[in-house]
Amino acid sequence: MTIRISRDNGQTFGGQVVYRVNEEKPREPEATHIWPPCQCHRCKQRRSA
Repeated sequence: MTIRISRDNGQTFGGQVVYRVNEEKPREPEATHIWPPCQCHRCKQRRSA
């Protein structure tokens, strides 16, 4: 998996970072409790259902 991160709303991007994925055991996010919940319309509907 290759990731490029923008810290200025997509105007510029940092260098590429490559992460190797273990096909047998997908990697879980390490600290999901610090990420805010998604605010898109679809996810809001799922949470309220």
